[in-house]
Amino acid sequence: NMTYPDSTRFPVTRKLLKRLFSKIHVSTQHFYNGVPCWDWMAFRDKDGYGKTGYQFPGGKRFCPSVHRLMYQLFVATIPPHLVADHLCRRRCCVNPCHVEPVTSRENSMRSPISPSAINAQKTHCMRGHPFIGDNIATSPSILKRGSRRCRQCFNTGQQRRREGYRQAKLNKKK
Repeated sequence: NMTYPDSTRFPVTRKLLKRLFSKIHVSTQHFYNGVPCWDWMAFRDKDGYGKTGYQFPGGKRFCPSVHRLMYQLFVATIPPHLVADHLCRRRCCVNPCHVEPVTSRENSMRSPISPSAINAQKTHCMRGHPFIGDNIATSPSILKRGSRRCRQCFNTGQQRRREGYRQAKLNKKK
């Protein structure tokens, strides 16, 4: 038996393993560190992750992500505060050797398409000012936690807004 973080006890049987492996295709085209991806050929959710269903006696259904299930079957339990990161960057892969438990932030920062990762790699703002030293605004009262803003551009924008307000007041008095 395997226990999930939500205390769901999941019976691991020969029948279950046979069923899981019957839906896996070992790729000849996709590898990570020389180890082939195991492509899930059955149901995938809207985001491309393999899912499988299990019905407990009594009718309760359990639909785990297959990459998490395989990792927990063959490697170790994934703690509740961690997510399963695909090292091969392929969501349909269920090879437990290609999965690593990491924080959600680490998972986002590793992704080549994540806005957080893309923005973290930027060295200059869109107007060309460098993100260094005093030119980085990170005040949590102004920004979301962990994000950066060009102080020079922010100050210029504030100045323009103030001038706009003054001009609007003058036009209103006329």
